[in-house]
Amino acid sequence: MKKILFVTIVSFFLGCAGSILSPNMTDYYGNKVDLIKKGAILKSIDRDTIEPDIFYLRFWENDHPVWSQGNSIIEKQKSLRTYMKKVGDDNGYIGFMVVSETLPVGYYNTHIYVVRYVKSQEEWDLWNQRYKD
Repeated sequence: MKKILFVTIVSFFLGCAGSILSPNMTDYYGNKVDLIKKGAILKSIDRDTIEPDIFYLRFWENDHPVWSQGNSIIEKQKSLRTYMKKVGDDNGYIGFMVVSETLPVGYYNTHIYVVRYVKSQEEWDLWNQRYKD
């Protein structure tokens, strides 16, 4: 009886997780993205009200070891970098630095990255020098 109950519960949760990580998820830009293959998709962008060069990027990430594929970490890093670069390019920036990252939150393994964008090499150097000293 305990085995049947255990198998039923595990099957239920695996079935739910499979529907969460469905291949056709829509990212911020309206593209269909396979979260399992890409590792991360951008869901929202918020700009800081005080410092306009800081953006809050909310990603859904696939960190689960069962549904991750062998190169998922590499693919996730590529996806994160591609999205961050696209946000910068869309807003006229030449570079970016990840200031911080939150721990996973919620049902969809949401990560929020605080990203500082720069418009010139001088800005980049000043920002780096400020935090190295």
